[in-house]
Amino acid sequence: MKKHLFFLLILSLNVLIPSVSQAQKATISISNPFAGERKEEVVAIAWKDVLAKYPSIDTANFKVINVATKKEIPWQLEYKGGKAVQNLLVQVDIAAKGSVKLLLQKGKSANFPTKTYGRYVPERKEDFAWENDKIAFRMYGKELEQTPKEMAYGIDVWVKRTDKMVINERYKRGKYHEDIGDGLDYYHVGFTLGAGNMMPYINDSIYYSRNYVEHKMLDNGPLRTTFQLFYHEWEVGENKLSAVKTISLDAGSQLNSIRVDYTTSSS
Repeated sequence: MKKHLFFLLILSLNVLIPSVSQAQKATISISNPFAGERKEEVVAIAWKDVLAKYPSIDTANFKVINVATKKEIPWQLEYKGGKAVQNLLVQVDIAAKGSVKLLLQKGKSANFPTKTYGRYVPERKEDFAWENDKIAFRMYGKELEQTPKEMAYGIDVWVKRTDKMVINERYKRGKYHEDIGDGLDYYHVGFTLGAGNMMPYINDSIYYSRNYVEHKMLDNGPLRTTFQLFYHEWEVGENKLSAVKTISLDAGSQLNSIRVDYTTSSS
């Protein structure tokens, strides 16, 4: 029996792609129905909807322009681990109760900085680390279980004082517990859930899994990084569970989106 357990906080913006007569462009209108401004918001536009209005679009040769400012904006094609494009991701600022109109047109896109990134870190006991322009995280791999004094279960947080990507440099220098100007790792996770991990809770007891054993990258920036971590079966009360965690981090956000799929079997 397979059960899904996940938490979602959704404040959705409205996306409209009107029909246009031009063969080499399409317009997209995104509206914000809420009373608060949405800053650096990553918005997903279904690729099938883009193709319906702009069937000749070339994924290697198009750009996205804010009609009001006439400036290009960052975008990403989201695949969700498959071969076909699933969504067009754009990053926009939208005033409260406001809207923004975007133009998709043929042409070479500008080079925008990478704002999200993640990778498997075999050189540091199989960590998996990921970050955006605001914050960084890591999850611990199977190899860490061989060093009981360092063993940890939860999600570790690395704070940042830069919008640049820092994971590779911090692992290279091996001193991420010291702040040399770009932030540091100042948490000790240990046998806790850390910052946002999830475990079954039954009769006042947390049933910790061991650390993840496999990983799969689904998308890796520049606006959204999404990956999966796989956990072997462990005892939870009278049952056994295995788990798959799908973790996603958008540019400009302080929080991850995490979905946990549990597969149960009787002991």
